[in-house]
Amino acid sequence: MISSFFIALREGLEVALILSVILINLARLKRRDLERSLYLGISLGIIFVTIAGFLGLSEASILADQSDIFEAVMMLLASGLIIYFIAWISTGTINVGGQAGNNLGNDLSKFSLVTLGFVTIFRDGLELIVFNLASSTVQIDSFVRGTTAGIFVAVVIAYILLKTSLKLNISILFKILGLILIYFGAEMFAEGFLHLLTLKGEIYETVLMVVYILPALYIFLRKNITKQIYKK
Repeated sequence: MISSFFIALREGLEVALILSVILINLARLKRRDLERSLYLGISLGIIFVTIAGFLGLSEASILADQSDIFEAVMMLLASGLIIYFIAWISTGTINVGGQAGNNLGNDLSKFSLVTLGFVTIFRDGLELIVFNLASSTVQIDSFVRGTTAGIFVAVVIAYILLKTSLKLNISILFKILGLILIYFGAEMFAEGFLHLLTLKGEIYETVLMVVYILPALYIFLRKNITKQIYKK
């Protein structure tokens, strides 16, 4: 139960933080109409990962063997969607008074938010199932109790972050949340390629993360960079 708890806490916290960052940005940009699309994707992800969990109870080792490529594709898809979301929130205007504007250069499609919510939940949910059920020593009741407790704690932490962050300075908050999203995207991008290419080693992971982070930072900070150039 203890191992299941900590695995669920780690995976659940990553998912909860990513989704919280997206929800905070939607709230700050006053696009709560898009929250339903994200929640739909989350719900679909929970349903499908639950089905995958039940199917994998008796065939856990097979699930573990066949999940690597699928998980890699999910990671790359999620990292791409995060870049898309970063590009979108960077087009939101923030006025001098610090209020989020509604004048968005490009509209974020509901489908992309449904997909991002689904992929985020399903990827980490599948990883959680594989980590636990691939081990012959894991009892189903211990797995359920530990996983439930770990996810609950992760959700509580994310909820506290969501509520407190909405009261912070918006311009600083946008930058911090954007950087957090970019980091998670880079991590998934690197892990996805490492899974596909069957590479190991921190040097490969670092290089791939840099490949992702540099263009992502440019997209996210493009307006600031342009302003600095024109000032000179």
